[in-house]
Amino acid sequence: MRVLLPFACAALLGGCSSLIFPEAEPSAFYRLEPAGSAPAVMVKNHETPVAVLVSRPDAPRALGGDTIAIQQSDATLAYASGVRWVEATPGLIQNAVIEELQNTDGAFLAARPRDGISADYELALEIHRFEADYRNGMESAPVADVSITARLVKTKGRDLLASRRFEAESRASTNRVGEIVQAFNAAMGQVNGELIAWTAEEISQASPNAAEASK
Repeated sequence: MRVLLPFACAALLGGCSSLIFPEAEPSAFYRLEPAGSAPAVMVKNHETPVAVLVSRPDAPRALGGDTIAIQQSDATLAYASGVRWVEATPGLIQNAVIEELQNTDGAFLAARPRDGISADYELALEIHRFEADYRNGMESAPVADVSITARLVKTKGRDLLASRRFEAESRASTNRVGEIVQAFNAAMGQVNGELIAWTAEEISQASPNAAEASK
């Protein structure tokens, strides 16, 4: 386990990683596959899919890499040894949100800013927490804790239309890496579902036809 806070190193060296993820092989990589199906959403006043750019999320330096972050019971943050996400956490979450938008049965057309697609809206994301929280001690099953802020921006003029923070937790069934990753999938699935429904509602209200209907 690599520890972020230097003064905590002495207390954490000596087998902590095997206690957390006992069965993980060195250099094991895990995908984020959010649980649950995409919500049934409809963007009102739009007859064709709404193009939305999803920016790569901002994140604290501690959550900017591909390591699996661990919040220990003493409030220090560390990394799990021998296991990693398939890519850096910001890209992992960006891809999960894009895939969820694409799975809404034609409501959205999602892309990255670098894809060169013209879009009326952009989702700017910020990661606050994406970690396994050992709040009940290092031998207990942790809670996957996900907290992300989304800002919906009108690409023309860069007007901020709405902002909301999405949070979800899911406890792993056991203190094993496979179950802990499944807990991340469940928590991210809940965040995704709420984020997509909110995006559809905000764009529906922001459309010109919605403004005419409200008069």
